[in-house]
Parts: sequence; structure tokens; C-alpha cells
Amino acid sequence: MKQSILILFLFFGCLSYSQSIVKSSIDVGGASVNNGNVQVLFTIGETLVREINVGNIIISEGFINNAESSELNIHENSWLNDIIAYPNPTKGMLSIKGDTSKIISIEIYSLLGAKLMTVKNDFREINLKEFENAVYLVKLNTTNASKTIKIIKQ
Repeated sequence: MKQSILILFLFFGCLSYSQSIVKSSIDVGGASVNNGNVQVLFTIGETLVREINVGNIIISEGFINNAESSELNIHENSWLNDIIAYPNPTKGMLSIKGDTSKIISIEIYSLLGAKLMTVKNDFREINLKEFENAVYLVKLNTTNASKTIKIIKQ
């Protein structure tokens, strides 16, 4: 008899338990991205809070609903993606292939962030023969955007 009452008590007790879902942040990770005069700030793990409509672009804060969102493309600086540095790894002379007419400077950084060289003209070839064998970051700067390429000096 005691077992039957205990089983009934547990059964009805489980029926009354429920879980509620609360709108909250799962993680506080995030970052910001700058491209000229456009800045995008985002976080990871939030539920949809609001949407900002700019023309045909929808930017969601938090979770992005794919059924209602448009793809965000910035085509004005897409030519930067076509620029490559070769040979990589290099033994000394690094060549820049692509449209370099809009580049205003090229900066060479160590992986620790120290600026080692700035090139202000003749962007087709950069002499790295005096550099130690290591990994470097080559930053291509235009008036409103930049691209960073990781290169290896052997």
C-alpha cells in the first residue's frame, strides 16, 4: 500500500513540474568589424532582440532568422580579395599581384604587433631579405579599407 501511494505521489508530482524558457544570453562573446565608415558590432548566443533595416539589408542583433534576412555584401572593396602576395613562403623578395593602384601604403608587422617596415611606393615588390626567418603580417592599406596577409620568410 505504501509503495502504491509513493508511486502515485511521484507520478502526479512529475506531472506538475515544467520547464520555462527565458530569453537570456548564452555567451557574452563577440567582436566588431570595421571597413572604412561601416562598423558592425555583434555578440554570440543571444536571442533575437531587434532588426535594423537599411535599404535591402537587414541586420539582426542576436540570433539571425534566415527566413527574413538578406545576405550582407560590401562590393566596393572586393578587389582587395584578388590581391595576393607570392611566393609564400618567400626567401626575400615578396611580390604583390593584383590591382595595387588604390593602395596608399603597405606595412610589415611581426606577430607581436611591432611595425617593422612601411612601404609608401612601388608596391609590386617588397624586399624582405634583411628580415629574420619568421612569420610576418603584411597589411595593405587603402583610403577606406585594409587587408592583412600572413607570410612566411624562410
